Amino acid sequence: MPACGRQTGGRWQSSNLGNYYANGTGVRKDARKAAYWYARAYRNGASAGAFNLGLEYKKRRNLKSAIRWFSKAAVMNDGSAMIELAKLYRGQKNGDGKAVPLLQSVLELDRTHASEDDVEQAAALLLTLQKRARRRG
Repeated sequence: MPACGRQTGGRWQSSNLGNYYANGTGVRKDARKAAYWYARAYRNGASAGAFNLGLEYKKRRNLKSAIRWFSKAAVMNDGSAMIELAKLYRGQKNGDGKAVPLLQSVLELDRTHASEDDVEQAAALLLTLQKRARRRG
């Protein structure tokens, strides 16, 4: 589900418009218009715009673009983006080495950047990766 309520204020309205187009809420569903509004939100400083673009590309299985957009949101301390990025890295060869620092970062973020759910997911994924590393030995 796209992020919409995590951030409030005028600069997040573009991200909300993107959500409307992505979901067809009150408007005709239009992925191009959604992408436009998400990119505009990102350019205006909303990590949710980059995060939502990452989700859209992940849905389409365009992992290179998903990683690019999740990375942009992660630089803005978006905990959800860090988790999604870590999940994508887990699927790559030697990706655990990239995933672990991202998940550790989520655990250190304040609650304006990482929800309780983000923290729980990061802790669980981190535990899974640590167990896997011990088994490999």
